[in-house]
Amino acid sequence: RSIRSIGLTRTSLPPNYRSSKYVRVLQVGTLKYLEKYLYS
Repeated sequence: RSIRSIGLTRTSLPPNYRSSKYVRVLQVGTLKYLEKYLYS
């Protein structure tokens, strides 16, 4: 589910730098959270 939403966000990435930066930070945060959850 999350992977699908991330893919959709990537394909429909807005040209706004602020929005794209927020999306990127959100993706990185999600990946780090998943890593911490899986490897803990």
